Amino acid sequence: MEDLFRALRAGTKFKKTSQPGACAAANKHHGTRTSLSLSSPSLSTCGPPTNTNTSSPSAALDFFRSAALPDEQKKKRPRGGGGRMGEKHEEDEMRAFRRRLRIKARGENVPDCLPSFSLLPCPDASLKRTLLRNIESSQWKEPTPIQMQALPVLAMGRDLLATAPTGSGKTAAFVLPTLLRLEKAEAKLLRNGPRALLLAPTRELASQICGEVQRLAAGRAFKVAVVSKALAATKDEAGQGVFSGYDLLVATPMRLLQALREGRVDLRRVRAVVLDEADKLFELGREGKKNAAGESLEPDKSFLGQVDEILAACTYPEVQRALFSATLPPLIQDLAGSVLRDPVSVSVGLPSNRSNYTHAAAVPESVTQELVFVGREEGKLLALRQLLKQGVLPPILVFLENKERARELYHELCYDHLRVDVMHADRSTEQRAALLEKVRAGAVWVLLCTDLCARGLDLRAVNVVVNYDLPPSCVTYVHRVGRTGRAGRAGRAVTFWTERDMEEGGSLRAIANVIKLSGGQVPSWMAGLKKGGKKKGREGGREGGRGRGRISTRTAWDVEKAKRRKEGRAQGGGGMKKK
Repeated sequence: MEDLFRALRAGTKFKKTSQPGACAAANKHHGTRTSLSLSSPSLSTCGPPTNTNTSSPSAALDFFRSAALPDEQKKKRPRGGGGRMGEKHEEDEMRAFRRRLRIKARGENVPDCLPSFSLLPCPDASLKRTLLRNIESSQWKEPTPIQMQALPVLAMGRDLLATAPTGSGKTAAFVLPTLLRLEKAEAKLLRNGPRALLLAPTRELASQICGEVQRLAAGRAFKVAVVSKALAATKDEAGQGVFSGYDLLVATPMRLLQALREGRVDLRRVRAVVLDEADKLFELGREGKKNAAGESLEPDKSFLGQVDEILAACTYPEVQRALFSATLPPLIQDLAGSVLRDPVSVSVGLPSNRSNYTHAAAVPESVTQELVFVGREEGKLLALRQLLKQGVLPPILVFLENKERARELYHELCYDHLRVDVMHADRSTEQRAALLEKVRAGAVWVLLCTDLCARGLDLRAVNVVVNYDLPPSCVTYVHRVGRTGRAGRAGRAVTFWTERDMEEGGSLRAIANVIKLSGGQVPSWMAGLKKGGKKKGREGGREGGRGRGRISTRTAWDVEKAKRRKEGRAQGGGGMKKK
């Protein structure tokens, strides 16, 4: 018996060829005997030859797979050799694919990329046809890199932290999986509360996201709304908050938090929460007033506190959370990690732990970046007029640091025979929406704006972005520049800087590093600028700002003369109404 097992361990095959002497003795004493052979791969038994196949008893004894496979099974065998070798080959191919598209994915059991929208993991055939039809009507040929990796991750129900350049399709990357989650069987409940929540830092971005959801969900019965003050005050026939009848809500944190505290919305049934522009939503800020007991007397003024309270209200045990942004500094990454469970981290661009590399990766490759020295503040207006006279294609976005300077520049340019307008926080929501439509229609060529327009605003036709005032940080720079070069289109970003900006050094150096790391050309001496400096107060008696003077071609004498004339009219009547 020991000899038999020793032979089996050595790779022995059962040989069923007939041996006259042995078989006779075996039949006499034991009935049947099977001989052992170390060389023959064939299978045979004592007696007449039999036809061996997978259904015969002898095939069940083929421990070493020596029998030939049927033709059908040969066709099903993997080309890569099958088993672990085939899996390793596929993993190597996927790693090469991600490397080619500069996709970096970290986490446990990261799913493969989705190379085509037709492979969208949707069990509902009807919903899949609807989504593919709407995708085709949007003229999307194939997923962008962030969509290739984010779609399968979110479709699995995993938490996600995603970083990708501006204009790379992040909105569709979270809208499509959210619609899939709404359609799942366990989510098909009576409409007694929203089942998905999308948060954005500004009303304009929230309205834009809502429009994207409605476009991709066209043909389905999903109810989607942007949380507004007017909608929050509405009640249905039963006297309940109107939000109970919606499947998906898009909101800014402050507006949603007010509705939540007033009991007008119930977030206990929310299955998916997405934070767009997560770096802004996790921004630290001033807290609201509190009483002696530490209780809040007014809503938290920081985005971080508002988001934290909203997430705490989403008590569904398996709620899925996803964070998307173009820039995620290390501090924000740490905060994001505290709200995600076993997340997959996906970045597209230049993956690195250093924040400046992350910012460089967030600048679209199709954008040409320029730094233009203008001397003093007065040189900016001349440089802008020269740029406009060169024949640049509209529309053009011009960013300034506050609304006062935006108004001043508007009063200078409105007499230059330009279709120019200004957008800032003092304008109503309706006025802003109408102004954006004018830009899209070509009725406005030059739009003067503050950082209100720097995040998430999707004006795909913008050809040039001008940073009239130097951005205060490289994060703000990335989001301003991201308004051009969207969806692979070519764009141009021009940033004016002065002697004072060079003296302060901090933001100019950071912006120069971003331009250099993203492939642009900057003077080598800019790397030697100091990292930061004290900000001087605004000139001209105004508070705040970074010490920039008035934007005006009028001399100080003209300004003083106009001031005295106005005071004289007020004192002597002069058509002015007396109090």
